[in-house]
Parts: sequence; C-alpha cells; structure tokens
Amino acid sequence: MFFLLFLSPIFLIFFHRYINKKYSYWSNKGIHGPRNIFPFGYVLNRFTREPIDFELDYDKKFGKVYGIYN
Repeated sequence: MFFLLFLSPIFLIFFHRYINKKYSYWSNKGIHGPRNIFPFGYVLNRFTREPIDFELDYDKKFGKVYGIYN
C-alpha cells in the first residue's frame, strides 16, 4: 500500500512533465498558439463556438502563423 501511495504521485509528476514538453514543441521554436486544456486539447472550442469564430480569434491573437495540436 505504501509502495502504491509513493509511486502514484511520482508517476503523475513525470507524466505531467512529459505532456507539457510534448505539447510545447512549437512554442519553443517561436511559433505560438493557444494553450490546450489537458486532456481535452482544443476540442472544447469546437463544441462551444463556430470554427470560423475561433479561427479568426487565433488570427488576431497570434498572427497568420500559429500552432495547434489536434
């Protein structure tokens, strides 16, 4: 039991660091974009607004070149 309680937080910390590193590739290269919401990504935007609306918002915020993950 103690073994499980000790390893669970360590696993979650490494998993969180892995996901953040994986999904910050383009921003590290200088191509910025909206922050994703783990574990949903950008899917919530597609369900709450029309695609053209958030695409135009991203154009205004980040310019003509921006990065998102699907």
